[in-house]
Amino acid sequence: MKRRTFFALVWVSLAVVFGLLAVQPIFDDGAVDLGYGLVTVAHGSIAGVYWMHPQPIDDPDEPAPREWFELAGLIAMALLGSTLLLFVVVG
Repeated sequence: MKRRTFFALVWVSLAVVFGLLAVQPIFDDGAVDLGYGLVTVAHGSIAGVYWMHPQPIDDPDEPAPREWFELAGLIAMALLGSTLLLFVVVG
């Protein structure tokens, strides 16, 4: 996987997490959370910027190092675990 794709997928995955947090109040007969919604749009926009204009990344077409995937996996597991814990405690 190329570096630009890796960074775009990281930002998209963050947008998905915040998007789920934005729509979670709907299940409690509430409305979409505006703050999380705005953060979702911002993360989605950043993903598009990295995909279309990867100038902030050094050598965007080189393969991403294995360490990036390992670190991203650990962070994703921590975010997923904390989100599930939040749903169990709040819900």
